[in-house]
Amino acid sequence: MKQMLEYVKNLETVFTDKTKRDSWENLFTGVGRAISDKRISTVFNPNPGLTEDECNAIYRNEGMGRRIVEVLTEDMTRKWFKIEGDTDGAMEKAFDLFDGRTAIEEGIRWGLLHGGSVGVVGLSDGGNYEDPVDENDIDEVTHIHVFDRWRAVWVTSDLYQDPYNPKFATPEFYTIFPINPAMSPGKKLSAEFTKSGQGRNRGFSSGDQPALTNLRGAMAPLVGAFRVHESRVLRFDGVLIPLKERIRNRYWNDSYLQSCYERIRGLGESYAGIETIIQEFIIGTMQIEDLANMVATGKENLAIKRLDMLDRSKHIMNTLLLDKEEEYTRHSAAVSGLDDLVSSLVLGISAASGIPVTILMGQSPAGLNATGASDVRRYYDKIAGMQMSMLKKPLAKLCRYVMLSKKSKWKGKIPENWAIKFPSLWALDEVQESELRLSMAQADALYLDRKVLKPVEVSNSRWGGESYSFDTKLQDRDVKGELSDEDKEEMIRLGKTAPAPGEKSPDLDKDKASRGKEKITSNSKKAV
Repeated sequence: MKQMLEYVKNLETVFTDKTKRDSWENLFTGVGRAISDKRISTVFNPNPGLTEDECNAIYRNEGMGRRIVEVLTEDMTRKWFKIEGDTDGAMEKAFDLFDGRTAIEEGIRWGLLHGGSVGVVGLSDGGNYEDPVDENDIDEVTHIHVFDRWRAVWVTSDLYQDPYNPKFATPEFYTIFPINPAMSPGKKLSAEFTKSGQGRNRGFSSGDQPALTNLRGAMAPLVGAFRVHESRVLRFDGVLIPLKERIRNRYWNDSYLQSCYERIRGLGESYAGIETIIQEFIIGTMQIEDLANMVATGKENLAIKRLDMLDRSKHIMNTLLLDKEEEYTRHSAAVSGLDDLVSSLVLGISAASGIPVTILMGQSPAGLNATGASDVRRYYDKIAGMQMSMLKKPLAKLCRYVMLSKKSKWKGKIPENWAIKFPSLWALDEVQESELRLSMAQADALYLDRKVLKPVEVSNSRWGGESYSFDTKLQDRDVKGELSDEDKEEMIRLGKTAPAPGEKSPDLDKDKASRGKEKITSNSKKAV
C-alpha cells in the first residue's frame, strides 16, 4: 500500500501544472487529483473568429444561422421609431426619399452577421466624402451606401490622437473598398484626388468622388476605394467583446453567430444524422448457405450475383425469390428518444442566441396552459436593449442631418428636446387593452373629481396623438408651487419680492384676508 501511494505521488509530480490548488482535494476518492480526477483535464479552448467567407456561407447555406440574424433584424425594425413631436410623420417621409429604412435594416443585418458595418451618408453640403460635414450648409440627404466591416478599414494615423477628445482612439477616417476586401490595412490609395472645381456650384454631393487614375495591374483590388470622414459614416457594431479581442479583430466587434457557432454546428450534425437514419431505417439481411466458404475460395461473385438477382426481382415483380435454404429478414432502426435529443439541441441554440424557441422555430409553447408570454416579454426587453445600444446612435445622427437639411420640414433648425422613441413590440389583445383602458378611465375620473386634472388635459392626453395613449401630459400651469401671473401682480402691488426658484411661495390668501379685515376696520372708523 505504501509503495502504491508513493507511485501515485511520483506520477502526480509530472502533472503539477494540471493539479487544482484552489478546490477540494481528496487522496482516497481522487477528487482534485491530477491522475484520477477527469475534470481537471477539461479545459476551454477558444474557437477562432469566424472569417468573412464562413459568415457568408452560414448566412447563405445554414438556415438556422440565417434565421437568427433575420429574426433579430426584423424585430429591431418591425415597429419603426418615432420622433417626439413629429405628429405628421415627416421624418418617415424624409427617409423614404433616400430609402433610409432599407439602408438601416441592411446595416443592422451585416452588423450582426459580420460583427460590424458602416453606412456612408451622401449629403448635399458642398463637400466630398473626405471632408467633415458642414452642418450649416446641408440641402438634403441624398443616399446611404452600406458596407460590411471587411470593406471598411483604417490605420493608426486615421484615429483621433488627442486623449482629451471624446472621440479619442476612434477612426476619424475610414477607407472603403467596395469591390474587394482590404487585404492590407496599411496600403494607401494610389490615386490623386483633385478637388479643384468641385462642390455645389457644379451640382456635386458628397457621393461624387474625384476620378481615380493609374489603377492598373497589381493595384486592381483598389478599384473604387475611397476615404470617408467619420461625420459621414453611420456605424453599426456587433456583439461587444473585450478590448484585447477587439484589437485582434481589427477594432471590430464579434459576429452574433460567433457564440452560437458550436450550437448551430451540433444541430446541423444531428439533422444530418437523422437523415442517415431515415435512409437506413429498414435494412434487409439475407442468409446464404455456405457464404463463408464462397468468400474463402474466391467465389464471392456468386454471392454478389445472387443478391443482384434478389434485388431485381424485388423491384420488378415486388417479389422475393428464395431458395429453401435461404432466409431474408428486414430490420428497422430504433428512433425512440430522437425528438427529445433534438429538442435539447434546439434549446441550446435558443439559450445561446437569446431567442425563445417559440420565435426561433415558429412553434407553439409546449405544456398545459403554456403561453410562452414570459419568454417573449424577456426577449422583447432584449430587443429594446439592442435598439438602444446598436441602433439609436446611428439613427440619431441621421435624423439630425435630416433636420439640418434646408429642404426638410425643419428647414435646418433642430427642435429642442427632440428624442427618438422605439415603440414596444409587446401588443395587448382586445380584452387586455379594454381592461387597461377601463382602469385608466377610472383613474382619470378620480383625478377629475379631486381637481387634480382638467378635462382638456385628459382628452388631449388620451386621444390627442395618433392613437390612444396612457401617458398623461399636463398643460402649462402651477404644478410645483410656483406663482401664477395673477399672484405675481398681486405681490408687486403689495410691495413684496417674488421668491427665488426653489423657495416656498408666500401665502397670499392670508395677506388678502388680513387686508380685507383692515379695510373693514377702516370703513367702520369712518362711519363712527
